[in-house]
Amino acid sequence: MRLLGSVHFGFACVLLALAAGCERAPSAGGPLEVEVRFGEVGSNPGQFSYPRCLGSDGKSLWVIDKMARVQSLSPEGECLGGWRMPEWENGKPTGITVWTPPAGGPTRVFIPDTHYHRVMIYDPAGMSPPEGLNQGRGTLLGSFGSYGEAEGQFIYLTDVAVLPTPDGRGIARLYVSEYGGNDRISAFRPTPGQAPGMETEFQFEFAFGRFGSGDAPDPVEFNRPQSIEIDPETGELVVTDACNHRIGVFTPEGRLVRWIGGRARAGREVGQMSYPYGLVLLGDRTAMVAEFGSNRVQRFDLVTGESLGVYGEAGRHAGQLASPWAVCLEGERVFVLDSGNNRLQAFERPSPKRRVGASGDRGKGPG
Repeated sequence: MRLLGSVHFGFACVLLALAAGCERAPSAGGPLEVEVRFGEVGSNPGQFSYPRCLGSDGKSLWVIDKMARVQSLSPEGECLGGWRMPEWENGKPTGITVWTPPAGGPTRVFIPDTHYHRVMIYDPAGMSPPEGLNQGRGTLLGSFGSYGEAEGQFIYLTDVAVLPTPDGRGIARLYVSEYGGNDRISAFRPTPGQAPGMETEFQFEFAFGRFGSGDAPDPVEFNRPQSIEIDPETGELVVTDACNHRIGVFTPEGRLVRWIGGRARAGREVGQMSYPYGLVLLGDRTAMVAEFGSNRVQRFDLVTGESLGVYGEAGRHAGQLASPWAVCLEGERVFVLDSGNNRLQAFERPSPKRRVGASGDRGKGPG
């Protein structure tokens, strides 16, 4: 009788799952269900010394560590090449953005050179082979920025987001985040006369944000805006405001749409955040957030603010995380930069969120 009851119960669960749109249940935490894991501490290709930048170009992963090495890696962990940043004595980058025009064209690597107060633009086709990784300098196409608090200047840069032109051939705008007193996001446009997809020179357009922890829409306040992503469907900016333990959603012109989380709700319970550093959008109005302070990844609905799952736990074993700095998508996998363990771990991308209505709407830190 117990077996028969179990069969009936299991069949009922299958029917419920089908009625719910075949979505998997949200993860409730615990070790990651790891599909790929690679990396270890060291200075050889494929090894890391406290990596804290992660990006993807749709075919390979890009990592920068505290040796100021930019590595391109296959999704299985093979080092494909890279280079070393030209200066690193003052500090190393904390972000990387690899971008290819949606309509096709050359790939560019944008590196917010955190402690040198500038954005560096590289051609990845010019990277050194793995054996030259530690000496290679990369093919620098351009840079902009200088130290200061004036328009177009930076203190400590953290990330770059690229808004493409409507035709997908070039760059309409760059957004650059920073902390260290400015704690703002600055927008830049390409200087006129550059061929689409080949832009390397930019001019300041506007900025929004100042240092603080308030939740008012004007003026917006940040405390280490660490990561920026652009929702391709809405054009909205999504920002991890790391030391205020929240996510901000903004219009392309910098107007606040909503905050998710905040200091009053900081913590390690489901739906709370502790130093959200890394960010990747899943294309269904949800985001995966790497929480440096909670040693986990959490998925949020960017419309309702609801937590849709927790992935990972603190530790050194497989599936556990130590101070994750970043997260990205590569194919059907979510890769987590497990910085404190000097490795990357990947798990299956969660099921898309079901849409409701035509629009889908329902209603200074460590480092």
